[in-house]
Amino acid sequence: MLPPRLSRLYPLRGLPGQGQLWSWISFDVANQSFTLIINTLLFSIFFQKVVVRDPSRDDLLWTLTYAASMLLVVIVSPFAGALADARAWKKAGLLVTGFSCAAFTCALALIQPGQIALAIALYIPANFMFSLGENFLASFMPELSERKHFGRVSAFSWACAYSAALLLLVVTAGLMIGLKLEKPEQWRPIFVFAGLWFFLMALPTLIWLKERPAPVRATAHRLVVDTVKQLGTTIREAARFRDLALLLGASLLYGTA
Repeated sequence: MLPPRLSRLYPLRGLPGQGQLWSWISFDVANQSFTLIINTLLFSIFFQKVVVRDPSRDDLLWTLTYAASMLLVVIVSPFAGALADARAWKKAGLLVTGFSCAAFTCALALIQPGQIALAIALYIPANFMFSLGENFLASFMPELSERKHFGRVSAFSWACAYSAALLLLVVTAGLMIGLKLEKPEQWRPIFVFAGLWFFLMALPTLIWLKERPAPVRATAHRLVVDTVKQLGTTIREAARFRDLALLLGASLLYGTA
């Protein structure tokens, strides 16, 4: 229990299901190792300098690899979301994508110079699983909190994830300095660390996060039909949310730059 003065500063104070909220936030903390260490800091450099080793095409190959993984997310997400909602498979989807991403992240350490095909074969599913898992994670929000508290819960989870990213940044710098991992070809142990962090920090989600049962068990045919209809509606309504479409497009282009 927090002291009374500190408890008043706790952002989630008064919200029900504290254990559920924290088991959900734990996954947001877990996946920071992939988004920071792999996507933001190290793997693109490792891919270009160690794997490809050709300045005339390393940027292009990395851009195509990243874009391919995101294209898969765009294609699969509507169907995966509909299936998870209809069958109450959101937690299963979250854990499968999370632990798969953790395994693929550890496997990045196996890549040797010149093994471009292996690097692509490991990174695309890793980033695909990470990005798809983000969708499953967000889909839990209506089960964890009332709509009026979405902003508070989401902001606090983001703050926890941001704090975890700062910690990971310090740890990564410490590993590089302490173990003298100065060159990109020496970064493989850090990839393993990133995968293990993901796995361990996601364990509270595995153990404690609960999911509501599906209200109706739809048939596979009905799921496909409903998903296609919903996707068509979303595309038709996109003009009403021009700013959101621009943001999503900019995010994709930024990631491939």
